[in-house]
Amino acid sequence: MRAALAATRRLLASRTVQWLLSAALLVAVAVGFAGSVRDQASALPAAMAQLRPIPLVAALALVLLSLLLAMAAWRVVLTGMGSRPDLVTAARIFFTGQLGTYLPGTGWPLVIQLQQGARAGVPSGRIVAAFVLSMGLLSATGLTVGLDAAPGLLGGHALWLAAPALFVIGCLVWPGGLRRLVSWLLRVVRRSELADGLSPARTRWAVGASGLSWCANGLHLWLLAVSVGAPPLRSLPACLGAMALAILLGSFLPTAPGGIGARELVLMLTLTTFLPTPAALVVTAASRLVHTVADVLPAAVALAATALRRASRPADGPVPAPAPPDLASTTVEEEPMTPASGLVSVIIPNYNGEKTLAACLDAVAAQTYPELEVIVVDDGSTDRSREIAAGRDCRLVALAGNSGPAMARNRGIAASRGEILFFLDADVALAPDAVATAVRILTEHPQYAGASGIYAPTPLFDDGPVERYQALHAHYWRRRNAGLVKIGYFSLGAFRRRVVEEVGAFDGSLPANRNEDTEYGVRIAQRYPMLLTTEIAGYHDDDHRLVDIIRKFYRRASAMVPLLLERRGAGAAQEMAHRPREIVTAALVPAAALLAPLSPLFLLVSVGFLGAFVLADPRMLRFVRAEAGLRFLPFYLTIHYVLNATIAGAALVGLLKWLVNPRFRRMYRYPTAISAPGARA
Repeated sequence: MRAALAATRRLLASRTVQWLLSAALLVAVAVGFAGSVRDQASALPAAMAQLRPIPLVAALALVLLSLLLAMAAWRVVLTGMGSRPDLVTAARIFFTGQLGTYLPGTGWPLVIQLQQGARAGVPSGRIVAAFVLSMGLLSATGLTVGLDAAPGLLGGHALWLAAPALFVIGCLVWPGGLRRLVSWLLRVVRRSELADGLSPARTRWAVGASGLSWCANGLHLWLLAVSVGAPPLRSLPACLGAMALAILLGSFLPTAPGGIGARELVLMLTLTTFLPTPAALVVTAASRLVHTVADVLPAAVALAATALRRASRPADGPVPAPAPPDLASTTVEEEPMTPASGLVSVIIPNYNGEKTLAACLDAVAAQTYPELEVIVVDDGSTDRSREIAAGRDCRLVALAGNSGPAMARNRGIAASRGEILFFLDADVALAPDAVATAVRILTEHPQYAGASGIYAPTPLFDDGPVERYQALHAHYWRRRNAGLVKIGYFSLGAFRRRVVEEVGAFDGSLPANRNEDTEYGVRIAQRYPMLLTTEIAGYHDDDHRLVDIIRKFYRRASAMVPLLLERRGAGAAQEMAHRPREIVTAALVPAAALLAPLSPLFLLVSVGFLGAFVLADPRMLRFVRAEAGLRFLPFYLTIHYVLNATIAGAALVGLLKWLVNPRFRRMYRYPTAISAPGARA
């Protein structure tokens, strides 16, 4: 008897049998669907006529958002396991794995992820651990969302879904418990080192992104149902829960490719409680179509982006620098750099800075560090900047025309003699001990390539509330990032000459506001650790006209896309002034509001996204209240929202340009020579 049972299990587990069972299931589903269509043939045309293109496109956008959130949760878990692939590589691994759900049998998504991960150099153990844990979180959050529809589908048995809901709440309230559980499981399989980075913040982010993924997926079904006549308020919770339960049920059936049959059954049982059968059939079929397109589209884009990125790297060009080291450690494999001492060269690029240049130079002259040379590189100014510099104790290097801050810094480097190069913008006035503190830090930590400082929370010259916002936010986000960083801060920072000569010049082909400083800092971070510290400080005179700030943010954000989509720039996204969750929620506010003509409830969704934006960084709110008072907070949040929405729009434009414009993809190069023709000293 046991032998017969074992033989039966082996037979059912064989791929041939699984393919045959899947084929039989597909035939049964097709026959059943055809029968339903035949029975409702007279009413289907009217129901189909109600489904317009706009709801279909909006539904597709929601499913794509759902998949992106699921990928974000998976990527956070993979980061906790010790690997953080760049955005394009992560998308290729995750979304091509999603296509495995359309193959009969179990395990195909994991098999494909392992194959793609191996090509990207991600260890297989980490792929497996991230897959299992992220699927567990998705299942728990999906069952929790499924509580909305469970009473209508399961009756009294719906209470069983309270268990995963309690698990999800526990992960949010006590994320350390999940870490201990995962650590114990990994110790059982002798892979305990994988859970070291599963921090409470990552746990909450993974759980939150998973839950939002299910909500976005359910909203697409609700949108389709409302477009064919479903009551908005009554159908919303049912659609949210039914979509989650339908997908989970389909994923647990190995003989149902893409969950076909099982998913449709759950959806029909739910939709027919508030829609006529013909309309429910139309919505179910439309949902399947939208999901199929959404599964294929991001995988195709990720594969195309990978191919374009490979093609955009010239075969005879310079070889990209190696991946950045783990900056959590200060161990450097190369020989230690010599301690800092002696002459410090303060390099000040300037363009039409007559308003602040005198204050900048006076602050440098008041430094407590004695061995200084001050070099002002005037980049073709048309105001009184050169006259001001000539009246101070500094060396003036005048460029023939305006070439941008990168060329100005390169010329200053070439004219300098110090072993430490202190880069300082002309609109920054240093604290008296700034240079001395930087030299001390580099002396105490010879492994650091550089040490940068932060701006004071009050502006150098207060020109109104917009500039006060700029000063507050600039101080806050730099203080938030204080520590070892992966991008450089060259408006206020000291760097070793040896490092600068080794890394090469700033990219002079990049105009102002095109991230020449970020690109250069990324190159340094691929070799050495850098420090951002509150011990080095200065007062900054920022822009005070909102239109100028929006224009600058737009240029920088769109130009940041090709840098972030390269492996060498992936870490920079975590240290930007505006966090990804702020940018995404700011973009979703108008996106939801534009759908209000379909249903007034989208206005509530838009308000919900606005609330999520406001609460995206509670620590920032507390900081602004403490520094500027409660009355200034609404103005601060208004400007903050406008700039985040600007970044979102610019990033979308930059992504489109990156996909279609090879020259834009190759914006960031690797210059080596430190020179700037056309200059006179």
